[in-house]
Amino acid sequence: MAKRKNVKCVIKENNAKFDITKMPENEFDSLCRATLRAVERFYAIPENREYYEKWLVGYRARQAAKEAETNV
Repeated sequence: MAKRKNVKCVIKENNAKFDITKMPENEFDSLCRATLRAVERFYAIPENREYYEKWLVGYRARQAAKEAETNV
Protein backbone atom coordinates (compact mmCIF):
# COMPACT_ATOMS: atom_id res chain seq x y z
CA MET A 1 0.00 0.00 0.00
CA ALA A 2 1.24 3.48 -0.82
CA LYS A 3 2.51 5.59 2.04
CA ARG A 4 -0.03 8.19 3.06
CA LYS A 5 1.13 11.74 2.52
CA ASN A 6 -0.27 14.81 4.19
CA VAL A 7 -3.13 16.16 2.11
CA LYS A 8 -3.43 19.91 2.26
CA CYS A 9 -6.99 21.12 2.77
CA VAL A 10 -7.96 24.77 2.79
CA ILE A 11 -11.53 25.77 3.62
CA LYS A 12 -12.66 29.28 2.79
CA GLU A 13 -16.27 30.38 2.64
CA ASN A 14 -17.73 26.88 2.19
CA ASN A 15 -15.14 25.95 -0.45
CA ALA A 16 -12.73 23.11 0.29
CA LYS A 17 -9.59 22.80 -1.79
CA PHE A 18 -7.38 19.73 -1.77
CA ASP A 19 -3.91 19.24 -3.19
CA ILE A 20 -4.77 16.04 -5.05
CA THR A 21 -1.17 15.55 -6.18
CA LYS A 22 -0.44 14.47 -2.61
CA MET A 23 -3.25 11.90 -2.46
CA PRO A 24 -2.37 8.21 -2.65
CA GLU A 25 -3.36 6.80 -6.05
CA ASN A 26 -6.00 4.42 -4.64
CA GLU A 27 -7.73 7.28 -2.79
CA PHE A 28 -7.59 9.48 -5.88
CA ASP A 29 -9.16 6.70 -7.96
CA SER A 30 -11.88 6.22 -5.35
CA LEU A 31 -12.62 9.96 -5.33
CA CYS A 32 -12.85 9.98 -9.14
CA ARG A 33 -15.22 7.01 -9.21
CA ALA A 34 -17.47 8.54 -6.54
CA THR A 35 -17.53 11.87 -8.36
CA LEU A 36 -18.39 10.21 -11.67
CA ARG A 37 -21.25 8.27 -10.08
CA ALA A 38 -22.62 11.45 -8.50
CA VAL A 39 -22.49 13.31 -11.83
CA GLU A 40 -24.19 10.39 -13.61
CA ARG A 41 -26.98 10.32 -11.00
CA PHE A 42 -27.40 14.10 -11.23
CA TYR A 43 -27.76 14.10 -15.02
CA ALA A 44 -30.03 11.05 -14.96
CA ILE A 45 -32.73 13.42 -13.62
CA PRO A 46 -34.47 14.85 -16.72
CA GLU A 47 -34.90 18.33 -15.22
CA ASN A 48 -31.17 18.60 -14.53
CA ARG A 49 -30.30 17.44 -18.04
CA GLU A 50 -32.80 19.90 -19.55
CA TYR A 51 -31.40 22.79 -17.51
CA TYR A 52 -27.86 21.86 -18.64
CA GLU A 53 -28.88 21.71 -22.30
CA LYS A 54 -30.44 25.19 -22.06
CA TRP A 55 -27.37 26.52 -20.27
CA LEU A 56 -25.11 25.00 -22.92
CA VAL A 57 -26.91 26.81 -25.76
CA GLY A 58 -26.40 30.13 -23.97
CA TYR A 59 -22.80 29.30 -23.11
CA ARG A 60 -21.95 28.48 -26.71
CA ALA A 61 -23.62 31.70 -27.89
CA ARG A 62 -21.59 33.74 -25.39
CA GLN A 63 -18.37 32.00 -26.45
CA ALA A 64 -19.12 32.63 -30.14
CA ALA A 65 -19.86 36.31 -29.45
CA LYS A 66 -16.67 36.62 -27.44
CA GLU A 67 -14.64 35.00 -30.22
CA ALA A 68 -16.26 37.22 -32.88
CA GLU A 69 -15.44 40.26 -30.73
CA THR A 70 -11.76 39.33 -30.52
CA ASN A 71 -11.55 38.66 -34.29
CA VAL A 72 -12.72 42.15 -35.24
